[in-house]
Parts: sequence; structure tokens; C-alpha cells
Amino acid sequence: KMLEALGYSCDIEEYPGASEASYFGNKIFYIFAKKIKFLHFYKKLINKLFTLSKIYSLHLEDIYYPALFRHEHHIFIPNQEWFRSSNFEYMGYLSDIWCKTKLAESIFRQFYDNASYIGFYSNINLSLRSAEKRRDYFYTRVGESCLRGAQTLVDVWRKNPAWPKLKMVISPSLRPINPPTNVEYVDPFADAEESYQLASGSLFHIYMTETEGFGHSIVEAMGYGALVIVTNAPPMNEVTDSLSVLSVRAEYVGQKMLSPRFKALTHSIEEAVEKALAMSEDEINEVTQNAWARFCELESQFKINLNLAVERLK
Repeated sequence: KMLEALGYSCDIEEYPGASEASYFGNKIFYIFAKKIKFLHFYKKLINKLFTLSKIYSLHLEDIYYPALFRHEHHIFIPNQEWFRSSNFEYMGYLSDIWCKTKLAESIFRQFYDNASYIGFYSNINLSLRSAEKRRDYFYTRVGESCLRGAQTLVDVWRKNPAWPKLKMVISPSLRPINPPTNVEYVDPFADAEESYQLASGSLFHIYMTETEGFGHSIVEAMGYGALVIVTNAPPMNEVTDSLSVLSVRAEYVGQKMLSPRFKALTHSIEEAVEKALAMSEDEINEVTQNAWARFCELESQFKINLNLAVERLK
């Protein structure tokens, strides 16, 4: 949508899935092509025989091998925590790597000189900013990620039974067992409108992510006008700033592929939640207004950076 808003023509192509008739034959071909390094010779032959059009394929999170045969120019938009080592051999076919965070840029610059920062933003329904914000529950979205601190949050809420209920949007397969009575699990994406209302209706959002390719949940909450509690570690503290959220201290606990992981400290979560509950209306308004300013800044920066990144390709 943003590329189209900048005047560029875009198409979304869905490649064959496992249930489609052509999938098996295609899979056999690409397995064989990888084994004999066919892509390298194919590219050389095509470049000699044809002048290819300036069409760019954008690869999100993963480099999709079959697409490398389709066009000459390829851009990779990675998530460092899901980057597979098998992608390294395809990086020589890329025209550019666009990074959604400065952390990602610093990681991929080690392997690819032209990696550049574009940022990102979240598109929200602005009418949800005016939704009444309730104080009787905290909201968090875990979804299908094992890196969003679900167990830590459940354990902290168990220690503090007097706190408002924590409503956690989480896949059934990832739910910590025996939650306390002040934790409620919500099915992810059961109903989009209901999900938006639940998120925008809470004054308090808490996201104890260990790593982020990019933080849509965090940014959306800032856009909704929520008071957001966030892990104080990169890139979460890059997306936010010290004036727009309440921060929770964290410690390094290892790697998830190319990304460092940071686990929120229990006592710091408790301090942040207690602070949020004790804040006056004026104090809350100051932080949420700063959050809105940060939300708008991310959008503005992304538009500028994305346009510059496209211009560099010409």
C-alpha cells in the first residue's frame, strides 16, 4: 500500500501451495536445481540472451528460491530472528536488503554492504483512538510466537492476584498451563473486529517481547492511545522512546537465529505495572500523547526512507 501511495505499481503473487496440483512437480524441480546449482548458470544465460525489465521482487522474511528465477532484481526485507542459514547462498542475487529496524541493519550489514534502514509503521483505524479506554484489564498479544514472554507474564500475574485481569491473545498451543484467575486467554484472530475492539478498549498494554523483527503490536497500541509497557531492549526500545512508553529492564538470554533475545526481569515488570496503575490522568495523558507523536514520526520516517530506497534502485 505504501509503495502504491508513492506512485509505484505493485502486484502480490501467491506461489503454489502444497495442496495445488503443480506443487509436487515444482518442488522436485527446485530440489534438483538447488543440488546442481542451476540458478547460477540460468542467470548467466538469461543475462546474455535477454534484456530484462526493471521489475523487482520483494521477499518478506525469507528469500523464496523459485522467485529468483522469475525476475532479475530482488529485494529482501528480513526478520533477523527467522533468518535461515540457507538464505546466505542466495544473497548474491539481491539488489538490496531493506531493514525495518536499526538493529536489523547492523546485523545484515555484516553480510551485505548495501543493507539499508527503511523502518516501518502500522496502519490502524484512526476511529479506534477515540474508543473508551478501560482500566479493568491489561491487554497483550502473543499470537503464535514463542518469543513474547507469555510464561513470564502469567507467572507475574499469578504473584499479584489483586491486579486487573490480563487478557492475552494467544494460540492454544502456546498457552501456559494452569493460569491464575486474573489471566484470560483469548483466541487469536477469531474475529478481526472483536480483536480490534478488545485492543483499542484497554488503557493498559504490555508487551514483553524477547526479540522483534518489527513491533506492530507495540506501535498499534501507541496509535490507539494506550499506556504501553515494553521490554527495554533492542529493537523494542528503538521503536519506542523513553517518553512514549513505560520500560521494563531485561537481560540477554541468548540468540534466536541472528537476533539477540532479552528476557524481561520479573521485579521490573511488577514495578512498571504498579507505576501504571498509580499514574494520574495528567501523567497518563502526557505519555499517551508522546506515544501518538512517536507513532506519527514512525509513519513519516518510513515514507521518506522507503522512497529514498526505491530511488537508489533506479
